[in-house]
Amino acid sequence: MNILVTGSFGQIGSKVLESLSQTNYNIRCFDLKNKQTKKVARNYKNRFEIFWGDIRDKTRLAQVVVNQDLIIHLAFHLPPINEDNLSFAREVNITGMENLIELAKKQSVPPKIIFASSVSIYGDVRNKLQPISTNAEPNPVDYYAKHKVECMEILRKSGLTYSIFILGFIPPIDSLRIDPMMFEMPLDTNIELLHEKDVALAFENAISNDDIWNRTFHIAGGEKCRLKYSDFIDQSMNTMGLGSLPKEAFGGQNYHSCFMSSEKSQAILNYQYHSAQDILSDMKEANKTIIVLVKTFRPLIRRYLIKQSPYI
Repeated sequence: MNILVTGSFGQIGSKVLESLSQTNYNIRCFDLKNKQTKKVARNYKNRFEIFWGDIRDKTRLAQVVVNQDLIIHLAFHLPPINEDNLSFAREVNITGMENLIELAKKQSVPPKIIFASSVSIYGDVRNKLQPISTNAEPNPVDYYAKHKVECMEILRKSGLTYSIFILGFIPPIDSLRIDPMMFEMPLDTNIELLHEKDVALAFENAISNDDIWNRTFHIAGGEKCRLKYSDFIDQSMNTMGLGSLPKEAFGGQNYHSCFMSSEKSQAILNYQYHSAQDILSDMKEANKTIIVLVKTFRPLIRRYLIKQSPYI
């Protein structure tokens, strides 16, 4: 089977590639060439076919889509998306999806598409009964989530065979980079963590499973991965050796998460193998050298991190 992975060298794409490297599928990678993606791509240059390009470039994309049986579509402009970059982000997210579908439909045998959506599509559901089911109506409040919802509708109406995976909250395991976006989620938000290896396994197991097509699934960690965002922040900051951060540093209205019903996807794809504590332990193991440095310069790093919050 020939499989195209768009956004193949991002956080999720690289883990999907690692999982698929143990299979006999013919993998074609497609991503935008920059310093970070070039670095990740070195791990796969002798194993997979690598194409560089912009998903907005229909001519280049046409060369990539040809002869593919399945497309795992991960390429997307990530938050923050605001008025300054909205036009560019929309071209990447919406026009990119439209280009992919148009070119897929031109193939003699159109490829199937698995699209990665996000739990953020549900907006602020803190006052609603959880876990949220896949029948819940999306209520996106930020541009990223709105683009995900629009892409889902475009794909459903495309006439192609598809599956939509609504992904839970996926912390990066091997990167402890400071991201100001961490302050933009309310602390009393329910989050359901998902290990990078588990989400990659879900995509791998989906490839040969006929039960996924023309359906929408939650891909999340399950009950053992559920906690409050405040607890996750405290535990992850303590894992890094920084200690708890002041609550007043957190605010935000635009970025949300929730507990997700994932019994259906787990029954079909059998991918949930890690708990929230496993995720934190793996983060600690993967970053132990950096954590030593963090502890050494703890006061300076704490001060810098807190200054990244717009609320304090």
